[in-house]
Amino acid sequence: QKNELKKVYTGFIPCGKTNDFAKMMNVPFQADSCISKILNKKYVYADLIKVNNCYFVTGGGLGLPSEVVNHIALLSSNRIYQFFVKMLKDLIYYFFAVKLILSNDFGIKKSKIENNSRENLMAITINNQPFIGKRFFLAPDAQNNDGVFEVCIIKKYSSRIKNIFLLYKIIKGKHINEKTVTYLKVKKFFIKTEKNYSFMADGELISSGRLFKINICPKAIKIYA
Repeated sequence: QKNELKKVYTGFIPCGKTNDFAKMMNVPFQADSCISKILNKKYVYADLIKVNNCYFVTGGGLGLPSEVVNHIALLSSNRIYQFFVKMLKDLIYYFFAVKLILSNDFGIKKSKIENNSRENLMAITINNQPFIGKRFFLAPDAQNNDGVFEVCIIKKYSSRIKNIFLLYKIIKGKHINEKTVTYLKVKKFFIKTEKNYSFMADGELISSGRLFKINICPKAIKIYA
C-alpha cells in the first residue's frame, strides 16, 4: 500500500544530551565502536509509535515533558543557557521540570482520554522504553519490541511540594502505584484536549493540536546494535 510504513535499516552514533535510544539498545558511545557494530550487521528489531502523521521510538507525551522541551528550545540561543547546559548536561531537563512545577504553570487543564474526561493533569506520556531524558523512569516495565506501548496518565496535586515529591518518584520509577497515576499497556490510544498542545517525542516537539491518535508499529525498524 502507498501509505504503508516500510522497514527502515538504521545505525546510531550517539551525540545528544541524553542518548536515550542508544542507552536502551546498548549502543557504545565511541564512534569507532558504533561503526564497527554497524559493519558487523548484527541487528535487532524495534517498534515505532505513530502519533498522527509522525513517528518516534523512545517516549514522549503532553504536559510537563513537552513544556520542559519547549522551554529549552526557546532558550537554546541564549549564552547563559548554553553555559548552564555545559554545566548541568542532561540535568537541565530536571532543572526545568522543577522550575515549572514551582511556578505551577504547567500541565493539561482539560482533556478526553479514550472518551473519559480528565482535568488538571501533570502529563500524559506515551512510552516505548522505561525512561526518557535519561533520568525519568515513567514506564519501568516498557520494552521497545513487544508490540505495545505504555501510557502513563499523571494527575497534578494542588500542592507544589507534593508535585515535587511525585517528580522524585518518577525519577525512581516508583510513581506507578500512586493514586494520581493511571498506567496502561495498549496498541492504540486517543487523546483530545480542550486547547492546542505540543506533543514531545524523542526530545523534540513533533506535533501540535487538540487531537492525537497514537498507534504502535511493531518491529518497524531494524537496528544494527
